[in-house]
Amino acid sequence: MTRSLSLRVLVLALIAVAGAYAAAFLPGGPPPWASWSLLGGTVVSILAISALGAAPAEGGVGRLGWVFALTFLLVAGGLGLALALPEPVAGDPLVLGLPLGAAILVYCVGLLPLLVVPLAYAWTFPAIGFRPGEMEEIRDRARLAAEREATSRGTAPIDDVGGAGPE
Repeated sequence: MTRSLSLRVLVLALIAVAGAYAAAFLPGGPPPWASWSLLGGTVVSILAISALGAAPAEGGVGRLGWVFALTFLLVAGGLGLALALPEPVAGDPLVLGLPLGAAILVYCVGLLPLLVVPLAYAWTFPAIGFRPGEMEEIRDRARLAAEREATSRGTAPIDDVGGAGPE
């Protein structure tokens, strides 16, 4: 997913969330589609924002595509399943100490993506992270900007380790 596509998807997802909120003000309460619109818009907006952060300036998310697909399935599937479940009643069996809907939310929507996404980013970072020499270029630009600002204020620049620079 490219940055421009991510932005378009994000706008559409936020429109779906806004529509769901607007439906809450309809006479007689929100229609059934409103909760599903809120669910879909929320999940898609989270993933679109993640894709914006993961995609380089040119090109798409590359090898992280499967991570976004898996995260979408876990979060949307977990939220959808919890939304579709009937109301819990006293005496329902517990799953790891929680009612079924709460267990799905905690484990499928909360814990699994929390484990999958950081590990996937760490695994793919060497391929999609900084190019060789890019970090040094960023440090050089930051140093030049700090020197320019210090010169414009008439103070000595601060070096990388926190001490005063050359006077």
